[in-house]
Amino acid sequence: MSVVTAPRSVPGGTRSTRSHQADHWLSSTLRRHKLRTADSVGHRPRHRREDDAWWRRHARTLDPTTSDQDGIGKCAIVGASDKAGSRIHSAARCGAGQVSVTDRVLRLARSLLLEARFRLRNRFSRASVLGTCEAVVSIATYGRRTERAYLAIESIGSGYARPARMILWVSDQHVVDNPPKSLSRLAKRGLEIRLCEDLGPHKKYFAALDLDRVREGAALVTADDDTFYPRGWLLALAVNAARYPGHVVAHRAYRVSFDEDGLAPYATWPHARQLDTGPQVFPTGMGGVLYPAVATDKLRAAGRGFTTQAPRADDVWIHSVTSRAGIPGLKIGADGDAGAFLPVRAAGEPALAVENVQHSGNDSQIRACYSPADVSMLRAETASVDPHLLVAVLAESKGTGGAEKFITRLASSVHAEGVASILVGEIAGWRGALEVPAHLGPKWQTLNLPHGFARLPLQRHRVRRILASVRPDVVHCHFKREQVGFTGAAARIAPVVWTEHGRFPRRVFGAALRPLYHRASRNVAAVASVSKIVDEDLRALVKNEQRLVIENGIDLSHFRTPTVKERSAARRRIGVSDQFAVAVVGRLDESKRPALAMEASVRADASVIVAGTGPLGRELRERFDAPRTHFLGQVDDPRDVYWAADALIFASDGDGEGAPTVILEAAACGLPIVATTDSGFADWATELGGVGASATVDAIANALVALLRANRPVDRATPAGDSEQLLDISGWAKKYSGLYRRVAERGSSV
Repeated sequence: MSVVTAPRSVPGGTRSTRSHQADHWLSSTLRRHKLRTADSVGHRPRHRREDDAWWRRHARTLDPTTSDQDGIGKCAIVGASDKAGSRIHSAARCGAGQVSVTDRVLRLARSLLLEARFRLRNRFSRASVLGTCEAVVSIATYGRRTERAYLAIESIGSGYARPARMILWVSDQHVVDNPPKSLSRLAKRGLEIRLCEDLGPHKKYFAALDLDRVREGAALVTADDDTFYPRGWLLALAVNAARYPGHVVAHRAYRVSFDEDGLAPYATWPHARQLDTGPQVFPTGMGGVLYPAVATDKLRAAGRGFTTQAPRADDVWIHSVTSRAGIPGLKIGADGDAGAFLPVRAAGEPALAVENVQHSGNDSQIRACYSPADVSMLRAETASVDPHLLVAVLAESKGTGGAEKFITRLASSVHAEGVASILVGEIAGWRGALEVPAHLGPKWQTLNLPHGFARLPLQRHRVRRILASVRPDVVHCHFKREQVGFTGAAARIAPVVWTEHGRFPRRVFGAALRPLYHRASRNVAAVASVSKIVDEDLRALVKNEQRLVIENGIDLSHFRTPTVKERSAARRRIGVSDQFAVAVVGRLDESKRPALAMEASVRADASVIVAGTGPLGRELRERFDAPRTHFLGQVDDPRDVYWAADALIFASDGDGEGAPTVILEAAACGLPIVATTDSGFADWATELGGVGASATVDAIANALVALLRANRPVDRATPAGDSEQLLDISGWAKKYSGLYRRVAERGSSV
């Protein structure tokens, strides 16, 4: 028979009817397994298991007076079947302090449902357990626990953020050669099963320190093999690592306490509060811990000292090394959230809690690891740390146009201003802290608008749950789908900023979006337009106090006028000879009118350099197949194109254009620009040293001839026009970071 202690009442109120029903159900279950709650025990049990030695090996026997250490609630389990005992222990281990029987039952039910879900996922899913998070998740297993380790791995692989690599360390060659079927299926989906030396609890991180990706700076995340991890587990670790660079981030942690003799006994250390930070924060491994590159470097340098100082306490060793190096810890889990991490039922071998907590094993290892100087350092007050502002960027696009480049460039630029950006969606070339797939599909257009509206409810639910896990300071939306569809849900979590990259859509698409856009704008803190032309389009849709203009910025140290030697080298790389060359840069579709620009270039007897891809690519290659036409395809950095050319043609019809980056970059490189008058940017091109022309082949060709100065090379010693109009990327980043901070502080219009 087993005894399970439980409080007679729920703290802070009376027991509800549901609680009594649950207690009755649990009592019935206990009786079926010859178990009774402590409330009903008034005498010595009639039956005692004869094989006490077997039970001590296979059951987790806890003292009912033990306080909640390492997430283990007050509980006593003595003498039960392995199945029944492990089931009751699973509920008890999740609790914290005085947890009601109802809560234990609910946790048990959740654990059973999760186990069923991940069994099915392991058996039938073909989805990869790896993703875009630049982290390595390291897990260790051994003995009987190996059979059920797949449950913890499946829970990590189904999270909102998934690691770039996930490694399961074992010290048994037989398991590596012949893993259980559950692990073999995971190996086909990205899991690595690798052999390592048996270093006890240290093997889940020590061998991973020498991985190439970790040495190159990727974060190392450790996890246990007997825990179900919530979907936002890795996402929360990665997000807070971006907000607090250089911190050891943990979901669960204690705070080191002191007495007259130095460090107080480990069992008396209190739980750290949410967002506690500093060397006194002592991370514990069950909830998962993220170690930044600075921490893994120190652990690698510390070597194998743990074998003599802390052979059975990896948390103690790691904290002693990192705190000695001045690396602070950070606890991110909410106060009292130990129940968020459900244990895997009957994982097999007992955990270290009994040895290290109840039998004071941690205290002896702590004394060996911390010198008097370390204790003095821990006692010292540490300065508070200002976290980076966290911006969640809502955007998904398969394209590689100006708006997409704007998003990636902004994320990398504002980082220097203390702003960490994470992407909820997908953008090619993302350079922020983290990318979280949201599976939003293609951008809205006229033809896919009905399908886009039909998918909105499910997408909105997914985005809301991701943002709730991230808890950003600001949400930044860039495209119409994100603005119209998700602003209302996002505004309940954080203030929302929009950036408008182009003029408001025309025709049927614009007419359908206009009322929805106007309604969604009521929940927006600020709408930043990339030019005054775009801002004028929004006058009737967005309130004046919400609107502002932040013109695009470019890297003026990169896009600059070339020297003669640099220009010649660029022309050689592209294959342009001594004849005049005209650049056509952008997506090859109808709205950009690349055929018009290329026809005019041919009429002006100039070579054509085409940088871009699109639906018209094949047609243009067949039509302009002369040796003087150079199709470069997609070009991530077009500087060589600007340096090699003698002029740029901007022939867009202006639909959706806002402040074309190609014009800014070309002007910074000293390249004259011919812009069609119906694009709306002819005057702007003229101010930057170019000319305007009507959208005809003859007009553009004549303008080119005038710019090329009757077949003489263009003077590239200085920018083509008034370069003071160009905004450097650093100033642009300062404007956006200032906007973010004002919005985060006020939470309303700027």
